Amino acid sequence: MPRALLPPLPLQQQRVAALLLQGCSNAQISEYASLAPATVTSYVKGIRQHVSAPPRCSRGVLAHLLLAAGFLTPPEPPVPGITLTRDEQLLVHAIARYSKPLDQRAAFPDTSRRAFRERIVALMAKVGARDQGHLVAIVHALGQHEAAAAGNVRAAPN
Repeated sequence: MPRALLPPLPLQQQRVAALLLQGCSNAQISEYASLAPATVTSYVKGIRQHVSAPPRCSRGVLAHLLLAAGFLTPPEPPVPGITLTRDEQLLVHAIARYSKPLDQRAAFPDTSRRAFRERIVALMAKVGARDQGHLVAIVHALGQHEAAAAGNVRAAPN
């Protein structure tokens, strides 16, 4: 749904969502925002509902939905000025689109599970990402998320 049709996130959910984009776990958010763990879980659930995300979607998918809808601006990249390769862009696109590793890996059919995971870890290290949600946010900040979206990412199996 276009951003113009959606109301903004409530202030507390904005704070939690901003910490999600920085790669914080629920426990870290609870500590940083001085919120009970159950409250953080409730806010994350509310954020997912607000952007019409599936209830169990990954942090990468949630980060992309938040940023694509314009609810938040991406955090500053820890390592500015990085340029991703085409394969790295496709990898981030798959992470931003699919929650399940099997579906993410569908874009790379000749890659083993282990090699695929190693690619993700290497890319996260390259850009300084703490988790996949942070990785997606950094790529948005670098302005390189659109290039992969325009490419040919194979559809994941249904």
